[in-house]
Amino acid sequence: MSRAALAKEAGVSAATLKSWSDRETAPLKGVEAPGGRLLYTWSHLRDFCMGNPNLTATRQVLQRYRELFFDPPGHPGQPVTTVGADLPTRSRPTSTRTALSDSATLRSALADLKTQVQEHQSVVAAATQLALDADRAQTALLTRVEHLELAVASATES
Repeated sequence: MSRAALAKEAGVSAATLKSWSDRETAPLKGVEAPGGRLLYTWSHLRDFCMGNPNLTATRQVLQRYRELFFDPPGHPGQPVTTVGADLPTRSRPTSTRTALSDSATLRSALADLKTQVQEHQSVVAAATQLALDADRAQTALLTRVEHLELAVASATES
């Protein structure tokens, strides 16, 4: 999602995310969209905050992450999983916000995949063109060798 959208979801300013992204060491990672726009994911933000617990607002972001994604306190980044009928109170439905942020992350990943497929398609097209050029060059070379053989044969007969 955009920097502003993720900042709003996380409860911090877009300027905070920008300064975290601009850090020289261990910056907040983003995902470049096909148009060159930098998008952000909750996953990258969570990892950044967990790796930089002493920065201002990282605890606030992790708390917000827990609220949105239902992480148990003390285990940031670990999704809640419950198996069996004996734990019905720990299982919670997915919130609309969670679904929206997951959807934005999936759209971003799909856009990246589409860009990569298009780049690979361009490489394949270029390789195909090179193969056709090489085939034409080889055909021309073989034609010249045949002409040379004929010239050598006629010169030796004379």
